[in-house]
Parts: sequence; C-alpha cells; structure tokens
Amino acid sequence: MGKRAESQGAKIFSTKCRNGVGLRVIVVKPEDVFVFRRPLKASNLSMKYALFVQQTQEACDRPIDPALRAAGMAYGEALRAAGVIVTAAGLQPPQTATMVSVRDGKRQVHDGPYAETKEFLGGFVVIDVPDLDAAIEWAARHPAAAHSSVEVRPLMAYS
Repeated sequence: MGKRAESQGAKIFSTKCRNGVGLRVIVVKPEDVFVFRRPLKASNLSMKYALFVQQTQEACDRPIDPALRAAGMAYGEALRAAGVIVTAAGLQPPQTATMVSVRDGKRQVHDGPYAETKEFLGGFVVIDVPDLDAAIEWAARHPAAAHSSVEVRPLMAYS
C-alpha cells in the first residue's frame, strides 16, 4: 500500500507512538478524498431541547403541594421510560440567586435576582427528541404547564 500511495501523490510518514507500536500516517491531497455517507433515517435523528419552567413569585413562595410533587415524579418517570431525558433540576427561589459579572476587568457580585420580573426560572428539563413537535408534546405534559408556562428552546450543539 505504501509504494502505491506514494506513486499516486500521497505522502507517507512512519513513526512510533509512546508505547512502541509502529504508526503509519498517510496524507493525501484534499481533492483525492472521497466521503461515503450512509443515508440517515429520520428515526435516528434527534435534537436536544430545554424545557424552562417559568413560575411566579407566589408559586415560588408557596409550599410544594403533595399532588403537584407526585405529578412531577410521574412526569419524570414517563421521561425516563420514554428514554428522552438528558437531565432535569428544580431551582431554589430567586432570592437565593447570586449574580456575577465582570466590568473593566473587575468581578461584580450581587445578591438576589438581577431583573425585576413577574416570572422566574423555576426549573428545567433537557430532553433528546426527534423534533420540535415532540418537544412541545413533552412540554404540554409537564405538570407546571397547567398553572405556569413552559418555554421550549432548542440547544446549540457543541462538541
């Protein structure tokens, strides 16, 4: 393979890696590279979405209703059974927040919520589903959707 690749314009480099095993790297010109791809099935594609539960200050101040807690546990179990949950968490009340910013190279730390708003982020769920419609279906099933709002937002992919 080595002589054939060199005769076709590729460069071959041989070296040893740190465990002593020989390593051969073949470098070819970009115009000689062919990419073969299998067609992707729509059923294999998925996207991650964040479901943000927005709550009012009154909802944050109220003790947790046992029925609502049970509904949340059942919702979590349904997410697990469907295999779509990535992670989820409820948040402490907004008064426990600490805001951090850096201005002119100096760190600034402030207690409490930064913005004066009527609703606060009460929790989130990250799901991995085929499309926005599926994410909306899961958001509608969230127990908080009956008395608050659940924002659905696609996540940006980073590797």
